[in-house]
Amino acid sequence: MDPSLGDDPMPPSWRRYLGFGTRWSKPLFSSIRRLKNVEALWNATLARQHLLTDWDGLRPQEYSHAIWIRDDTHFVADVNLDLYRDSWGIYSTPMRWLCQNVHGYNHISDRVLILGIRAAETFFHLSQAYWKNLAKELDEVECIEDFL
Repeated sequence: MDPSLGDDPMPPSWRRYLGFGTRWSKPLFSSIRRLKNVEALWNATLARQHLLTDWDGLRPQEYSHAIWIRDDTHFVADVNLDLYRDSWGIYSTPMRWLCQNVHGYNHISDRVLILGIRAAETFFHLSQAYWKNLAKELDEVECIEDFL
């Protein structure tokens, strides 16, 4: 693993546990590592954007969207990105469980997010937001979906 993707030291006074209750929680460190990996992947993707071309390999292209897909998510049809035109939009479904309708649970699902490119440029700095955005609201989130 790239050393820059290792775990960051948690200051003794740190209280941002993402709903996991304690700084020693393995799921907390897995979530923090996931935020860091997503940000690193986004940065690597942007660094290679100049390699994008049209179908003929001629004109440079820019990304119009970014899609966050968890590794346990699968599509059964093509995604029509024309339905998601707002470059500042972040599209997701509410969090649900199979065969359950949970009323009052208003978290977004982290299974699939479709982001307009302008929103993605801000959103994917997740690790920086975790460590550097000191808003008290982020200290009180109940789960990773709430943090997003």
